[in-house]
Amino acid sequence: MSEKLQGEGDGRYGMVWDTGDQNGDLTSVHSRSSEWGDICYLAFGFGNKLTRLEIPHPKPFLGFSFFGDTSVVSLPRSSDEEEFRIYPPEEHLVSMEGYGDGRSVQGLRFITNKKNSQLMGRALGSYFLLKVPLGKKIIGFHGYASTGALYSIGAYCVPIHPKSLRTRRLQAPCVEGGGSSWDDGGDYDGVSKIYIGTGDHGIKYIKFDYVKSGYIEHGLVQGVEDKALTSTFEINYPEEYLTFVNGYYNSSNFVQWLQFNTNNRTFTSGLLRYKTGTEFSLQLQGNKIVGFYGFSHENLISLGGYFAPSSSPGDNDGREDR
Repeated sequence: MSEKLQGEGDGRYGMVWDTGDQNGDLTSVHSRSSEWGDICYLAFGFGNKLTRLEIPHPKPFLGFSFFGDTSVVSLPRSSDEEEFRIYPPEEHLVSMEGYGDGRSVQGLRFITNKKNSQLMGRALGSYFLLKVPLGKKIIGFHGYASTGALYSIGAYCVPIHPKSLRTRRLQAPCVEGGGSSWDDGGDYDGVSKIYIGTGDHGIKYIKFDYVKSGYIEHGLVQGVEDKALTSTFEINYPEEYLTFVNGYYNSSNFVQWLQFNTNNRTFTSGLLRYKTGTEFSLQLQGNKIVGFYGFSHENLISLGGYFAPSSSPGDNDGREDR
């Protein structure tokens, strides 16, 4: 059950906006400033989705507002957009600070347990601080806004799950970038199925199914399915679990070949002729893989993993679709 923290700023104006508290881990905050320097756009990334709150400033005789659109993150990033990345499960948002001029929010800074964002907007007006109780993290936002102004911003917070404190994020040693980032998160019990599509230039797409609290949760396709030769690998979790991944990427930074290893067997994807280039490995001794993240475009560009102790308590024997 989440706790709703009262918004900072003036809630007497504008329309209500609310991301809710059921979006999963917060992975990014995006903002743009108006020509006057205050905030005119906010977006919050939750896993693979982006929730946008756009507050365009009015032109003479013309103004409009746009609230609460949710879409998969695939749009090109604006050149004037500021982005603050958060890397769960080790990192989470614990507070926000900012400035208000008595009516609207002028600037915001987001603070995690590891770092601070740059000031988004401007330091004009009175300083405020919204801090969650000790042992909790921010998972959603709410407030008031209208054409040309963000009047208030509040938050939803929940206790930090002990499992997230045990999970570690391991980055593949190939170069990130050159495509769209994706992140399935690392709060699952294990991996139950792997889907891989191969093409003329290596791995075209990848997709994972996960087990969480006894249920199967389906990840999104990362890459492009078109004209791909698909192969699948089922993992008999919890008796069997994924332990490490080997792979190769080429000079164009495309992942060419992947090998998935469980505590019982091995699954190889991609033609042997693609087993060339730079080799990489995702492995953490005594741990199992419980989630994946990376970059993709028309091909898989990079792959990283979330690891948790292989003897993690709370693993469930039963599995059901939901």
